[in-house]
Amino acid sequence: MLNEFTIRGDATYVVLPNRGSDSSDAVTVAIDTDDLEKMNGATDRYWQYDARLSRGVHVPCTEEHKAQGLARLLLDALLGMYRTFLDGDPLNCRHSNLSLLPHPPLQREWLWNVPLPQGFTEMRCGENYIMVCAEIGADQRLMWQYLLERWQFVRSRNITLTIPRIHTPRTSFSHRITAIIQNGTQCISLDIGDDGARENYRYAVRETAREAA
Repeated sequence: MLNEFTIRGDATYVVLPNRGSDSSDAVTVAIDTDDLEKMNGATDRYWQYDARLSRGVHVPCTEEHKAQGLARLLLDALLGMYRTFLDGDPLNCRHSNLSLLPHPPLQREWLWNVPLPQGFTEMRCGENYIMVCAEIGADQRLMWQYLLERWQFVRSRNITLTIPRIHTPRTSFSHRITAIIQNGTQCISLDIGDDGARENYRYAVRETAREAA
C-alpha cells in the first residue's frame, strides 16, 4: 500500500488524497486493523477519497468508468447490494459503522441518526428536514445547536445534499437542512444553508404539516 497509515490497536487510520476537493488537503479513513491486509491486497496503487463518486473511498479507476469502493470490498458486497454508513461518515469504514441494504441508502437514515436534545420528540423526517414536537418549556436554542452540529458534520465531510428543501429555496438546491419545531399551535422552521442560519417561517400547525408532507 502506498498510502500512509497509523495503527492504533484494533483501528487503523489511512491517509488518502482527497480527489473531490480543490484543495490539497488529505483525509483520513478509519478501518479495522484486521482489514488492513485486505485493503492493501486489493490494489498496488493509492486509495483515494472522492466526494463526487458516491460519497466514499475508492481505488483509482482500473477500467473505464469503474472504481472499487472500499466499504463494498470490506463487506464482500454482492451485485445489487448497497453499502451504507450508519453515522453518515464515509470516512468511517470500520465494520461497526458499515451495513448492507437491498436498496440505495436514504439520506435521512444517517443525517438524523443522532439523538435529539432534551425536550424534543421526532414526529417525522425527510431527506433534509426533520419535524419535532417541543415539550412545554423546551429551549429552542438546543434545536439550533442540533441543526448546526448536523450542518457542520455535512460540510466537514464534503457531503453534497442533493434533495431540495421543503420551503422556497434561498440559494442553490444543494446545501441546506431544516428543522421544523411544533410548539403548541405554531410551527417554527429553522434553516441552515450556504448563506447562513435563520428562522424562516411560522405556520399554524395544520398548514405546516401539509407543507412538510
